Amino acid sequence: MNAIVINNDWNPSMLILLITTTVLAIFVFVTVTATYSRSTDSSDDSSDDKDNFPWAPGAIPLLGHGISYRVDPPGFLINTRKQCGPLFRINLAGKVMFLVCGPEEQRQLANVPESVLSSKYAMADIGFQETLGYKNVNKGTTLLTGIVKGMLHTDRADKLLSAWLMVIRDSLHIELPAVGDKEIEFFNAIRRVMLRATVEVLIGKAFLKDWKSYDFMKEFMDLQDTIEDVVAKAVVLPKRLALVAILWPLQRRREALQLIIKQRLEKVLQQDQSLQNDVDKETDDNIGFWLREIRNRDIETSDIAEYIVGLLFAAHKNPAIGAAQSYLLLQEHASDEVLIRCQQESANLVSSTPSPTWSQFKSSCPTLRRVCLESLRLTAHSIGGVRISKSPLTVSVKADDDGNSTKNEKLYNIPKGSTIAFAHIASSLDTSIWGEDAAVFNLRRPEDFYMDDYKFTTFSHGVHKCPGRELAMIQLQAVVAILLTEFDVSLPKPIPSLCFERATLAQRDGPVMVSIRSKQKY
Repeated sequence: MNAIVINNDWNPSMLILLITTTVLAIFVFVTVTATYSRSTDSSDDSSDDKDNFPWAPGAIPLLGHGISYRVDPPGFLINTRKQCGPLFRINLAGKVMFLVCGPEEQRQLANVPESVLSSKYAMADIGFQETLGYKNVNKGTTLLTGIVKGMLHTDRADKLLSAWLMVIRDSLHIELPAVGDKEIEFFNAIRRVMLRATVEVLIGKAFLKDWKSYDFMKEFMDLQDTIEDVVAKAVVLPKRLALVAILWPLQRRREALQLIIKQRLEKVLQQDQSLQNDVDKETDDNIGFWLREIRNRDIETSDIAEYIVGLLFAAHKNPAIGAAQSYLLLQEHASDEVLIRCQQESANLVSSTPSPTWSQFKSSCPTLRRVCLESLRLTAHSIGGVRISKSPLTVSVKADDDGNSTKNEKLYNIPKGSTIAFAHIASSLDTSIWGEDAAVFNLRRPEDFYMDDYKFTTFSHGVHKCPGRELAMIQLQAVVAILLTEFDVSLPKPIPSLCFERATLAQRDGPVMVSIRSKQKY
């Protein structure tokens, strides 16, 4: 924790800092108070146009709904939906968002094209253009989607599945201790496992070999965590101040890591000239599935390095959280019967020779798959899928008359330039969809509900549908299966409860310290 040291020596930089801080405080106070005033005026004025989004109640000066949201994000969103309906506005310390909570309303807006409702504009607006890079924001998702579709094509999907199962198993035994003589933090450990596996499968095993006095995985994880923190701060600061104070410095840090990645890529490719000359060769795992595909597209190595930052940012952390949560929720809430079924399915999967095909995998572990889906439902993002409207929009909502749906519809207007976001957790915990026990881990829910993108909203949907959904499900099931069969894990009692504070899948409200021991020599 940083300390403030008071010194009698006059320092010009301190005066500049004092003036800057004072001006910033005045600016923020005026701006946010004006926003708060508008929000309270709108919510209290009974003559307000009916087609305006209602304001969430309970805003306070300066912070708006920030404190209420931070204390309990799911509770805030669900309670506000009950009071305001499926569409409402919130003010998070000056950042106003139009939130969409209802499945049908999300279905309407998620399928609006990028040219009208822009994810790229939103990512750039909140700081990702600096923190992840211009190419990642404007081209990265499209590029990744195309490559993933190619990787999942017929026989190549079977090779990819086999690679994931093998590499995740290897990564667990590399990153987890062989003997449980000390406690480790569970989420951090599984995250290192997932990052290692992601690098080895998608970029190649050669990338992580023979680093000297440099922990690439730690450096990348630290960068990603910093990006998440900085973006959260940048959202509520004036843009120019955010650029100078936090976004540009982090951009320089990210570019420095990109240079290291670029140099590493050049070394890897130079060491394997045969793969440079034959980019279709798939028997050598020194070059991964993603890197092999992107090399086919004649992209500069410096640009590939930037895309790798975006790839690893998107592909490892949430799957790691999902895998850790699936294992913990299984141990916390599953019956003995379910645990036995999961152990049997896991043993069959791990010992299967040869590895199951893509189609076989989906049906080979039905209980384990259901555990992972239910865990993802309970840990869905509070707010995600942020977009900016490039032109005015209209959303229709079925009117409700004393609990009975009618054919009447209310129309709500979204002005051009508005920030729109989806409240994923609101659908995931909606009792009208999932039953009165929506907040409870329950494996008896209708299976088809998980296949509906607007009831089960953990993955992005519509025109920005998550391209890696099935890959993520493989990652989750593989980690849980191998933990069940090849490791003894001693969990803390009690396990810290779910926490929705960060802009990821829900984590836990404290470290989950565990002792892990391999059951046999690997």
